[in-house]
Amino acid sequence: MYQLKDIELNQLVSLSAHPWDLSDFSMNEFINAFNYLSSRRDLKIVALGEVGLDRKRGIPLKEQLNIFSQIVNFANEVNLPLIIHCVSALDDILGCFKKYKYTRSCLFHDFNVNKIMTNKLTKTGHYIGVGQSLWRENSKIFRQLSGLEIGNVLLETDDLDKSIDHVYSRYIQLIDQPREIVLHQIKSNFCLFFELPLNSL
Repeated sequence: MYQLKDIELNQLVSLSAHPWDLSDFSMNEFINAFNYLSSRRDLKIVALGEVGLDRKRGIPLKEQLNIFSQIVNFANEVNLPLIIHCVSALDDILGCFKKYKYTRSCLFHDFNVNKIMTNKLTKTGHYIGVGQSLWRENSKIFRQLSGLEIGNVLLETDDLDKSIDHVYSRYIQLIDQPREIVLHQIKSNFCLFFELPLNSL
């Protein structure tokens, strides 16, 4: 296998099975795609996701849960973290983790819940993906930013028409912390979550 120094950050990839797009999902095809990506010497697969559950959109929740369970079990086999899409289904997701003894930290993408639920995740080592919520002043996560431990935050662009640098600047402005401290901590979070050496960035 290649060493990380042989690839660039834009060659780090994740494999998704988004809950909005599961109508023709095949676990065999998902595994085949994983094996293909793993065989590429120019890529490094670092996570599975987005995957998860959405009670408001997509195929029936029972079917989503069946697929998600298979993916969680597979994530255990390949020892990779999950990037989670979660809409009104946190207890279902955590229950699945418990059932399949999945203990790795996960990244909850664009997560927008109350402080109790946020604390429930961060206290167990999970990360909160923050991006769009930085411009949604009425969102639950926006109101928690000043009290949200930087050690549990990863920044993201998602569908934003903004660069990641813009996201960093907005986050630093809102939490009123020194830029260098924030940059160092988010970098550390990124490397820890994806199991990358700190000197890779």
